[in-house]
Amino acid sequence: MYLQEADRFLKFVTFFENSLKNINEQHVIKYRNQLLKDGKKVSTINKSISTLSSFFTWACQEGYFQRNFAKNIRMYQFSNFKRPRLLKDEVILLTNEISKEQNLLKRVRNLALLTILLNAGLRVQEVTDLKIDDVCYKKKCIKIQNNEYSREVYLTEKDMEWLIKWILVRKTLNKKIYIDSPYFFVTERSGQMHPRAIQYLFKKYSDRLGFLVNAQILRNTYCYHQVEKGLNPQQLQKVAGHRSIQTSYQFYLK
Repeated sequence: MYLQEADRFLKFVTFFENSLKNINEQHVIKYRNQLLKDGKKVSTINKSISTLSSFFTWACQEGYFQRNFAKNIRMYQFSNFKRPRLLKDEVILLTNEISKEQNLLKRVRNLALLTILLNAGLRVQEVTDLKIDDVCYKKKCIKIQNNEYSREVYLTEKDMEWLIKWILVRKTLNKKIYIDSPYFFVTERSGQMHPRAIQYLFKKYSDRLGFLVNAQILRNTYCYHQVEKGLNPQQLQKVAGHRSIQTSYQFYLK
């Protein structure tokens, strides 16, 4: 088993490098991610990485490498962990509740806000930092301008319609703070909607509906929807902007 695992890993590396002398930690991470993509269980992946750790221990002793690249690459177990999400009927109830808002600005803005959190999966801070120029209407996508999590998230025609409606409503109100503000979401008194305002907003809807709703739960729901569409963990990591593929993997647990 030891020889087979080492052989599989070395053959995997040859797709990226001409010489095995160039092996580094990133190759082990890519190999681990490939095992995850292939549907291997966490326990199986950890056994493979443990075997490679033994291989690198020997290779270091023989002078082939200076450090053990597999030593800290194991995955965590999430056997009893499942991230909270909204069910389909809860999404419908939430949408209907927002639609009851009498104030035009609040109603259209909050539906656009729900669209971005639920169907683009942005973090609450990414939503508040979102600028008007970050929404690309022709490409039907949102650009997240963040050094660590920069990415493009594509939306449907229907989703884009809500964002367009919000911008049009905002323009018709013709308030100076709205005209001057580069930020996509504003409040009645501020040119930028802050995280606390978003969290307070959804707490209000939670209290009315009787089930918990917040920005993180909406982001989780987005991630689960991507899994249901057939995205693999690496694709989910890319569209959701997860720092670690282990975060993405949690959404595949049964």
